[in-house]
Amino acid sequence: MRILYLEDNAQDADLVRIELRKRAPDIQLEVVSTLTEALARLERFHVTYGTSLKTAGVVLANEGAPPRYDLVLTDLNLPDGSGKTLLARVRSQHLPLPVVVLTGSGSEDVLVELLRAGADDYIIKRHNFTETLALVLRAALDRFQTETFRRAATLKVLYVEPNAYDIDLTKRELASIAPHLHIESLQHAEQVLDCFEGSDPKLVTDVLLLDYRLPGASATDVIKELCQVRGLDLPIILVTGQGDEEIARQSLKLGAADYVVKSSGYLQRLPTVIENVWLRAESTRRERVLLEERTRLSLATEAAAIGIWEWNTATGGIIWDDNMYEIYGVPRECPITYEIWKSYVHPDDLAEQEVKLRRIVAQKGQEQLDFRILRAHETVRYLHVAQTATWDTSNKELRVIGTNIDITEHKQAELAIRQHAKQQGLIAAFGQQALASTDLGELWNQVAAVASQGLDIDFCKILLITLDGHSFILKAGSGWQEGWIGRQICTLDENTQNRFVLMSGEPVIVEDFRTETRFTPSEILRTHDIRSGVNVLISGADGPTGVLGAYSHDTLHFTPASVSFLQSLANVLAAAINRKSAEERLTYLAQFDPLTGLPNRSLFLDRLGQAMEQAQRNHGRIGVVFADLDRFKIVNDTMGHGTGDRLLVQVAQRLQRCVRSGDTVARLGGDEFAFILSSLAHAEDATLVAEKVITALSLPFELEGQEIYISASLGISIYPGDGTDADGLLRNADTAMFQAKEQGPAIYQFYLPQMNERAVARLKLETQLRGALARREFVLHYQPKVSLVSGKITGFEALLRWRHPALGLVPPFQFISVLEDTGLIVSVGEWVVLTVCEQIGKWQNQGLVPHPVSVNLSARQFQQQDLDMVIGKTLEVTGIDPRLLEFELTESVLMKEAETAANALQNLKAFGVQISMDDFGTGYSSLAYLKRFPLDVLKIDRTFIRDVTTDPDDATIAVAMIKLAHSLGLKVVAEGVETREQLDFLVQHGCDEMQGYYFSRPLPLESASQVLMEGHRLLMN
Repeated sequence: MRILYLEDNAQDADLVRIELRKRAPDIQLEVVSTLTEALARLERFHVTYGTSLKTAGVVLANEGAPPRYDLVLTDLNLPDGSGKTLLARVRSQHLPLPVVVLTGSGSEDVLVELLRAGADDYIIKRHNFTETLALVLRAALDRFQTETFRRAATLKVLYVEPNAYDIDLTKRELASIAPHLHIESLQHAEQVLDCFEGSDPKLVTDVLLLDYRLPGASATDVIKELCQVRGLDLPIILVTGQGDEEIARQSLKLGAADYVVKSSGYLQRLPTVIENVWLRAESTRRERVLLEERTRLSLATEAAAIGIWEWNTATGGIIWDDNMYEIYGVPRECPITYEIWKSYVHPDDLAEQEVKLRRIVAQKGQEQLDFRILRAHETVRYLHVAQTATWDTSNKELRVIGTNIDITEHKQAELAIRQHAKQQGLIAAFGQQALASTDLGELWNQVAAVASQGLDIDFCKILLITLDGHSFILKAGSGWQEGWIGRQICTLDENTQNRFVLMSGEPVIVEDFRTETRFTPSEILRTHDIRSGVNVLISGADGPTGVLGAYSHDTLHFTPASVSFLQSLANVLAAAINRKSAEERLTYLAQFDPLTGLPNRSLFLDRLGQAMEQAQRNHGRIGVVFADLDRFKIVNDTMGHGTGDRLLVQVAQRLQRCVRSGDTVARLGGDEFAFILSSLAHAEDATLVAEKVITALSLPFELEGQEIYISASLGISIYPGDGTDADGLLRNADTAMFQAKEQGPAIYQFYLPQMNERAVARLKLETQLRGALARREFVLHYQPKVSLVSGKITGFEALLRWRHPALGLVPPFQFISVLEDTGLIVSVGEWVVLTVCEQIGKWQNQGLVPHPVSVNLSARQFQQQDLDMVIGKTLEVTGIDPRLLEFELTESVLMKEAETAANALQNLKAFGVQISMDDFGTGYSSLAYLKRFPLDVLKIDRTFIRDVTTDPDDATIAVAMIKLAHSLGLKVVAEGVETREQLDFLVQHGCDEMQGYYFSRPLPLESASQVLMEGHRLLMN
């Protein structure tokens, strides 16, 4: 507070300054000794700050700007005038300053005159007037500011008066004497009730001024409805006539705040009545809010366990509220003294707490601090204390007042955060070490040390499952007596926490082994008097590896945070184990086949090289056998790759039993195996192994409840005659294997030099074939089929030809098998089907009578998983009649997997195409399956037609085939008809169609189109 103090007596001025500095240091005095100087200061104040109680929006920024006074204190009698003059100047200029007058006279007339002149208060200069001076000044400033703010605030007044003249008179009078009152008017009681219907009364008006006589309803009825029925919080003033004071008094009982009687001069008194009523209402509201706030504060302090206390330093008395007793765990009947309080403070924190208390008392300041107590002299709790020192109202006793809050949970969380940060640092450091280290033994010991440091414990152990999977061994640890590391701790059958963690995969905390009922502590825990522990699983890529545990002599030592830290260490350790296992696995995979466990190609060649070096020194012989399984792809495609893998494992086991212990069996990839036969006395000795292999694989394999038969084709090369390096020796054995495969299944073949020439030629042919389709080197020739009844052309067979850019037309027998072996037959076969369908469409567009065209499906094509999808899409794209497309499959292809073939044929037949069995009679048809196959045509192989006129057996067979086919409702086509005698025989015995050189060779597209257009036919007679 800043005060302009006008005092001509220097001794009085010093006395006031000293006392205020001691009792109210926040009050600053600016003393002037003459009225002239005081008036000058006020003039500058007026120019700078105006008449608003608030500081002017723009204040002169120069250093000479006058101070902003809050109050004027003036002596009454001055040498150059009177304090009344200063008071008059403040009031005439409406300066926002309260004025307090100092006077030596106690005359009531003088004091009343000062107050009437506008003084806010007065002080009589008696011997002890300075003791209450600060209180008077503060009270005067508070009253002035309250009154000023109140006068500055506009009050809304709703005046209900049926007389328009009275309304107008009231408005005009109040506008002149109380402009801060804003008057609105109504004339009927119903209007009043409607006005407050559902509305907040404070939004409508601040004060309701109600005339006692209203049309429609009485004023008392309106008051009762608003106050009692609707319960509105609204100050109401009743305006009555003279003689109606009793009505006014009754209205007070109903809820009115005051009343005013229409008598002479009542309008001059009315503003004061309105303001007082409004102030009482506001005061009541504030008290209600304050009470609610106090209630909420009490509830909040109780809910938040905030204790409030006061310590009288003079008497030593201490006052506690109920929460303080609860926080300290002190019986409520116990009187609190300083010594009793000290007994509850943690001994380690008492000295610091007393120092801070003495400092607060000495400096009369305030302090906040945290310290520990022993609640009920037992449990450690953390408290936060805010305390301040203050004098009592008489300034004679210094009191320390404070609040206590139990912050134990917060402190524990804070300590947990620090502990967590420490643990994260340890985990990160251990993770880096685990990443860099290749020594798992070192990591075992390191993880034990990190766990002990991170959890502040003395005991840690790493248990690993033994190789037999029956027990745990203590691999590493800390804190245990000598001799325990490396020992078996417990078995997996014992009911320990280790077994629980291993079986459930979940961590477990034991709070106290002495009271634990779920598990039995192992011998090592009993020996070391372990009370509590925590265990987590160490789980590697291949499953559980072991258990990581931490232990303590104390109970309740471990928390879920302990589990998290320990599990993180276990995860890092497991990652290191996995990395080590992966390195060993990579080393293994670099040399061994992961499926069969046999050496792979790399290790095979390495061992072969070593064996050749030894044989060279000893002038010995080495045999290399290359084996390729026959019909393995059929097993893989029909029964799935999983079954194929299991078959390879069984094959590997049988092959290992076919060689000596010093020999090597390897899997080179897919269904290819190889042998190193060391120290052969004679080259022919390799045949013994080859025959063993063929015999071993001839026995059935049991897979998926079925017996499966396979065989192998073997090629043999001998060192040193067939090669002097490992790659060359293996390559030559591979070449010999291909020669064996061409001769039939279950054959072995020794390498011969000329085999390489054929192999090179075949490789060259394969290379050229791979780009033939893209280069459009494949063409189709069409061989007509002729009716043996009418002699007309009934269709064609599309035959694949390769027009080599240098060799010309290559015979099919030279390249079809290569297409089959390489798998190129699938894409080439799709091209054949598409080309045939497109050509059928072109012939139709040329106006030619369409005839069916047959296409040969190879075994590889027929085994396609999506064959029916490819055929369906081709028919959809070309749009031809499906009956004009015929597929020919050989008897051997269909009967290899008869059941699967029957299903596949049904899928093709669903499109409406024709199905033909080619080369009938050359295989091993089952009549039962022949009946189930959805066939349309049976083609008799040329081997039976060739000698049909000279060999009675062939003739008999041919006739039987024709009759069999007709009995099954099938059309019969004879292949390879080259003579008139063969033709006549077939006509005689009812064959339906023929195909052969007697009528036409396979024709290029142009020639085939020409015979169609010219209507070529077979002369029957």
